[in-house]
Amino acid sequence: MLFALGTITGKGFLTHEDRADGVNPEQHGEIIRVEDNPATRAWMTRNGLTLISRDQATEIRNASLPDRLAKWQAEAADTIAEIDSQRPELET
Repeated sequence: MLFALGTITGKGFLTHEDRADGVNPEQHGEIIRVEDNPATRAWMTRNGLTLISRDQATEIRNASLPDRLAKWQAEAADTIAEIDSQRPELET
């Protein structure tokens, strides 16, 4: 496996030809993971992606977990508050 920093975005970043050549990137936060083969190496070079080690990818991912968890918890709290605000009042 190869790991790189970047974001999969924009026209031409990943083409039909890339897919046909076996380029199938996975985006995990700011980490992109692909199989190690000549097609994926050429794709990474074409898109100016920075190759990083598995250990670096793990460190970056682990460092982002507290922020990602806080964001998820805030979104969950907002959703619960919205649902609660839409509940009808019970008559007593």
